[in-house]
Amino acid sequence: MTARGIITALLAAACAGHAHPEDSTGRLEIRADVDSAFVILDDSLAGRTPYIADSLTPGLHRVRLLHPDITGWLAAVVSDTVRIAAGESRTLLYSLRPQLQVFSSPGEAGVYANDTLAGLTPLLLSPGRLQEDSLLTLKKAGFADLRADPRDAVEGILRVRLFPSGETSPGGISPILAETGGIDSRATRLYLSAGATIVSGIFAAHFKTLADDRQLQYVKTGDVSMLVQRHRFDISAAIALLTAEAAFALFCYVLLGD
Repeated sequence: MTARGIITALLAAACAGHAHPEDSTGRLEIRADVDSAFVILDDSLAGRTPYIADSLTPGLHRVRLLHPDITGWLAAVVSDTVRIAAGESRTLLYSLRPQLQVFSSPGEAGVYANDTLAGLTPLLLSPGRLQEDSLLTLKKAGFADLRADPRDAVEGILRVRLFPSGETSPGGISPILAETGGIDSRATRLYLSAGATIVSGIFAAHFKTLADDRQLQYVKTGDVSMLVQRHRFDISAAIALLTAEAAFALFCYVLLGD
């Protein structure tokens, strides 16, 4: 090897030895239109938006974003897969605006978003149907048109009251219906009906297990009293099962009804 080749090889080795470590990793910045959204990177909670990973291993990575209100059933969830190369820097922006559930009293009112009929109440509106700071218009025959602001929604649910034509919020009554938080509130009814469904189902399974046990005891011993007990537990299991079905029907009605 010539002297010039030796010098070139030494310079290359020196440059490789002083290479910046970040050249072998990637940088990923994750943003959302909602502050403090949860960022799950490769199945591990990484932080909240805006989130920056400065030393990310090159390759495929799984990204999941959860709305800060993770208890809301209308909250958005975004899943994505991103490939990062060594030395690459990328910024990803996601939309996490939640869906909007619109209820009216009375129901079956037309909901107009951006002057276009979106559907009849009760209606589930996707974020793409709503523009920033836009209002909704609700129309129903025999009732005055109502302009509603989606920002008045509580936990993603907007409830409004329509007034007969010629009337406008009599007595200063607000057209926005809020949950009272009492026993008649929608959330409470959902919790109670769901709880009753679960508890009744557990009792039904328990009584049925006892009935089967008494049947086995009768087969083994021939004791007629076991049949009487089995019959009693079978009736209890049937009553508990019917209660569970009724509670579940109420849960569905409250969840999907007006």
